[in-house]
Amino acid sequence: AQLPGQEYLELLHSRASDLYTRGRTATREETIATLWDVSVERVNSENLAAVQLLSVCSYLAPEPIPLDLFTTYSGLLPEPLSAAAADQLTFTDTIAVLVDYSLVKRTPSGLQIHRLVQATIRARHPRSHPGPLRHTSEAIPPLIRSRSPLATALALLKEAAPPTIVGVPSEWPQWETLLPHVLAVSSHYNDTLPAIGRETAYLLALAA
Repeated sequence: AQLPGQEYLELLHSRASDLYTRGRTATREETIATLWDVSVERVNSENLAAVQLLSVCSYLAPEPIPLDLFTTYSGLLPEPLSAAAADQLTFTDTIAVLVDYSLVKRTPSGLQIHRLVQATIRARHPRSHPGPLRHTSEAIPPLIRSRSPLATALALLKEAAPPTIVGVPSEWPQWETLLPHVLAVSSHYNDTLPAIGRETAYLLALAA
């Protein structure tokens, strides 16, 4: 459409999911969205846990995501990702699938996923989300297994974020790592998602 750069950037911020489904050329049907759709479908047929991991990561920051966020709180993850994260070797294989398809990058600090890949993955998810999350100290109902990736990301961060940092310098490195992810996952809240409002508010209060 020959849009000026500034106008395109504004659309990218406000209508990103729509832009990713456009941009066909005269000779090809593929768009930005379908660029990764093929890879995701192949991964889905090979390893469902890998797709679930990718989906949760799509709501976190494009900064390194610590692997212990998944391994320490594997009980909050849907199956089969929960079982995969509970076993070091299986989890390594799960990550390797995503790395092989260039959907994520593994770094010494954890997993990293490009923001454009994140946006196209999120565009595949339904807009509705189930009810409030429960703390791990409570009995986790079967419903946790079918929670949305956004709700799962919130639950993981809620458990991993230290509740007190004033006068506790030992907790500061953990918050330094998690803060970008707390801000990223909180940015996806809006008035159409009241079920996750409480968890979002809790995380933002801790971040403040």
